[in-house]
Amino acid sequence: MTFWRIMLPPALLNYFQRQRQRFTGADCGALFPGVSISILPMIGLYAWLGCRLTEGITMRAGK
Repeated sequence: MTFWRIMLPPALLNYFQRQRQRFTGADCGALFPGVSISILPMIGLYAWLGCRLTEGITMRAGK
C-alpha cells in the first residue's frame, strides 16, 4: 500500500470532525445578518460593473 492510501482517510476524517465541532455552536441568528451586510456591496458593485461592461462591449461592436 502506498503512503497516501494509509494516511489520507484518517487525515480527512480528522479534518471533518474538527470542522463539525467548530460550526456546531455557531449562532446562525447573528451570523446571517453579518454575512448579508458584507455581501450586499459586492452584489451592487457586480451589477454596476456588469452594466458598464455590457455597454462598453456593445459600443465597441458598433465601430
